Parts: sequence; C-alpha cells; structure tokens
Amino acid sequence: MGRRVYRYAGRDWPDPRDTRAWRALRDRVVSEEPTCRLRIVGVCTTVSTTADHIIPVPERPDLAMERTNHRGACASCNRARSNLPDSALVKDSARPAPALEIFRC
Repeated sequence: MGRRVYRYAGRDWPDPRDTRAWRALRDRVVSEEPTCRLRIVGVCTTVSTTADHIIPVPERPDLAMERTNHRGACASCNRARSNLPDSALVKDSARPAPALEIFRC
C-alpha cells in the first residue's frame, strides 16, 4: 500500500512522514526545541520527542516539510492535539514558553 496523498492547490501532495527527509527534519526540530512547546495541562511530559505540525498536514500538505511549520512537542501533547487548532487546547500557563525560560530569575 502506498503513502497517503493529499489534494491541495490543484495538485497531489504525498504524505512525507515516513521518509528519511521527514525523520531528519523531526530530529532537527527536537534538537532545536528540546522542551515541549504545546504544554497541554494534564498531558505534557515536557521533553520534546516529536515535531508537531503547527498547521496540520491534511490542511496544508505543502507545508509538511517546512521547518517554520513545526515545533517540538512531547508525544503525549502531540497525540492529544491531533488536528485541533491551538485555541482549542488548555495550556499550562504557569510555565513560561520554552523560549522565555532564559529570562527567569
């Protein structure tokens, strides 16, 4: 059975998530963002092990391999988020976003 294909902007986009290029991008995202950026209450394990597509692949398959469309996420948060928009999530606001942690005293 072949890879899933998404139709967008008048063309077919094969799902890249089972390719060597995808694994390399995922590893880069996790390396650059080692702390989970989703931080969903009651779910988050804090350590990024996956790359979350900010705009889901079915919605914008043309962005599936764009670094700017990814953020580090723990597997639990990534699974819980699925294809939900960020506005539908209950985030742990008590913890600062990982990029701001360097400013804590």
